[in-house]
This record gives sequence, structure tokens and C-alpha cells, in this order.
Amino acid sequence: QSNQAQDSQPVANPKRKPKGKGKSPAQSAKDNSYNEYLQQAQAYIQEERFDDALAQVNFARAVKNTKQLTELEAKIKESKKQKALKDFAQYMEETKTEFEAGNYAEAKNKLLLAKEIKSTYDLMELEQQIEQKLVEQAEKERIQERLRLAEERKEDDAYHRASLRNTVRSYENYVRRYPKGRYYDEVMKKISGLQSKAPTQSQVKQTGGLVKTTLRKSPQAMSKAQVQAMLKQRNFFDNYDNKTGDFVNGFSGKVINGDAVVIDEATGLMWLQSGSAQHMNYGNALEWMNRLNERGYAGYSDWRLPTLEEGASLLEPKAGGGGLYINPQFSTQQSWIWTSDLFENDGRWLVRFNTGDVYGRSVYDSNYVRLVRSIH
Repeated sequence: QSNQAQDSQPVANPKRKPKGKGKSPAQSAKDNSYNEYLQQAQAYIQEERFDDALAQVNFARAVKNTKQLTELEAKIKESKKQKALKDFAQYMEETKTEFEAGNYAEAKNKLLLAKEIKSTYDLMELEQQIEQKLVEQAEKERIQERLRLAEERKEDDAYHRASLRNTVRSYENYVRRYPKGRYYDEVMKKISGLQSKAPTQSQVKQTGGLVKTTLRKSPQAMSKAQVQAMLKQRNFFDNYDNKTGDFVNGFSGKVINGDAVVIDEATGLMWLQSGSAQHMNYGNALEWMNRLNERGYAGYSDWRLPTLEEGASLLEPKAGGGGLYINPQFSTQQSWIWTSDLFENDGRWLVRFNTGDVYGRSVYDSNYVRLVRSIH
């Protein structure tokens, strides 16, 4: 019986293929497309491009709908939600930081980014505070503009009275009252025309005996030894490397289109009377220079960072007002400035008016900016 039972069992067909094997070309193509969409969605998740990831999930679902896609979609939406909350918190923090720093326009921009995500009571309250500050700031600017116009009218009257008298003393009174006035150049010419042939000692110091020289305008790499040699060759003062330097400048202040500059007849250079209000790294210094050129400071768009030769020519042998080794016609806020000359591998040379010397620093350090242009 046992043999008969065994004989009655069906014999397996050795040619039959196992279940699930040997997919058709069409099915294989669908699986490949599905996997590609899935992989791309995962890549977009890593990049936090959640909307693009959701689009890939929809493309994959059009091929076949799986539990895996449903779970992945939920994960993406949750990640997108968490990122939005994180971004909202960051924008709100940046808004408060800008607000506390008095940068109300920038605070408003940050707040608008947060508002695109969601609106809260704290957000609306901060928005009202920002708008109030912007209104106050605009009113303050209007008052300052009115005061500026009133001061211009006073200057016009002072110049008119000096012109009516047409004497050296009347013009000198104008200069003392408005040393950076709009009529400064014209007044100085009139004073020169009225002065006697025997000039005073101060006049000789300002206008006579200058040795004119041309300084290098293009930046170059400078070693310490090369800098020391340059200082001595040019007779530039340096508190450490050339204490006997006594280069004589021919400075005169001028206001062009409302912008203050200082002209040096000895070197043929026109300098910003002031410069950047903040110190900054070298990259930001170049951006600051570009913005000033776009504005057309004093009517010019060719302002540049000085070479070390040009910057060192400003050093004075003695510290003056503000404790800086620089002529008092310049602002004392810029206590050290960038130059364009290269220092070692990643640095630039700078001029330090607070210590009266030149020094090399990395481009990632922070220094003030005073730009220059050639007038010859």
C-alpha cells in the first residue's frame, strides 16, 4: 500500500518557474521608475526640499500605491512642519535682535518672513512696535533734513556777507565757521587773490614748498623687509621702522555734492575725509567700496582701497587730536584702515593711526575703510 500511495502522488513539473520570478519587461520598468522616484524623494528630504520630495512621492504613487509611500509622505509632512516651526523661531529671534539694535527696516523684513509661516499674538505685537519705531525714525529724519536745510541757509548767508565785505578777514571768518563748507574752495581762491605778496608763515606751510610725488596705485605683495625699505625711501613716518620720517603733505578739505573729501596736492590723491563707521573684514570692505562707488560719492565712482604706499603717506610724526598719528582734517573714527597690498598668504597690510605704524593682518580680521582716488 505504501508503494501505491507513493505512486499516486503528483509528480512536480521541473520546468515550472517559481512564483514571483521572471517579471515582464513592463513590470520591471515600473519597478525601476518607482524606485527612482523613491530615491529622489529621499535625496530631497536630506536637502530639506520637502515640496519637491512630496512631488516625487506623487510621481511614485502614479506608478503604484504602497504603504511605504503613505508612511514616507507622512514623514515628509511632519519634517516640513518641524522646519517651518524652526524657521519661524529663527526669524522671530532675528527680528528681535535687529529691533534691539535699532535696525527697524531690517527687523520688519525678518518679521515678514516669519509672518509667511504663521501669525501669533507676539508677532502682531512686535509688528506694531516696529511700525511705531519706523514712523518715529521717519519723523526724526524729516527733522534732521529740515535742520540741514536751515544750516545750509545760514551758510549761504555767511558766504554772502563775506562776499559783500570781500576781505581776507571776512573770508577767514567764514572758513573758521564752516571749515568743510560748500564754498570752501571758492573762498580759499578769493583769500589767495586778496593776500599780499609777502605770504604769512602759515600760508607758506599750506601752499608752498611741497615736493610732489607719485605713489603706486596697483596692489602687490609686500614682505616686511620690502615695507621697511619703502618707508625709508618715501620718507614716511613709522613709529617702529622709520621714526625720522617727515614726509610733507599738502592737505586741503573740500565738500563736493555735500560729501567731505581731503585732497593731498603732494601725492595727487583725493581721500574720504571720514570712512566706514564700522570695522569689517576684507571681503566686506570691498563690498562697502562697491556700494560707495554705486552711490557716486562726491560725484566719483572710481574710489578704491589704497595701496600701502598711499595709506602710509597719511601717517604724521606726532599724534594729534583724538590721539591719532594723522592730520586733523581727517575723521578720528577710522583708527586703522585696510590697504590693498598683500601680506603673507591670506592677509593684507593696514595702516594703524592709533599706534602710528603699518601692520599685516588676515583678511578675516576687522579694520576700518578709508577709500582714495587719483586726481592727476
